[in-house]
Amino acid sequence: MTNDISAGYTRFSVIIHWLSGLLLIAMFVSHAGGAESILPRIHVAAGPFIGLLLLIRVFFRLSRGLPRVAVSDDPRTMVARVAIYTFMVMIIVLVVSGYFLPWSQGASISFLGLQIAAPFYIDPLQYGTISLLHRLSAYSLAPLLLIHILVSSAPELMFETNSNGR
Repeated sequence: MTNDISAGYTRFSVIIHWLSGLLLIAMFVSHAGGAESILPRIHVAAGPFIGLLLLIRVFFRLSRGLPRVAVSDDPRTMVARVAIYTFMVMIIVLVVSGYFLPWSQGASISFLGLQIAAPFYIDPLQYGTISLLHRLSAYSLAPLLLIHILVSSAPELMFETNSNGR
């Protein structure tokens, strides 16, 4: 693999990419548990830490840009770019709304032993709006992930090439 960030993905980028994907899947699965399940508690406890890692990943990718691709009239290139930027925006919305959910109920956030008090008053409408944003951003990741997989792996599957530099 190359270290030229404009030519392809660095080893670090690939590792962080797959780690982020696994963490997102773990958070999605952990949210699905019932009231007596430990899974939602794991989701809430791990959320601030995983959210911070995901934000670092997104800002790292946005600051570095995406690897250069050959100029092409192929609409898959544009679809792939729109999907990945939308994916990153949805991750930001997901993480930020996840941080605000406990606050919108008046609860503090516990992160690495620190208690961060709610910066605003309890408002049921505010909680409902933040909860809706959190759910919509989470559920939007599945179709975006499908587009990402289809567009990024289609050339390799159809033409047996390595067009993504991976």
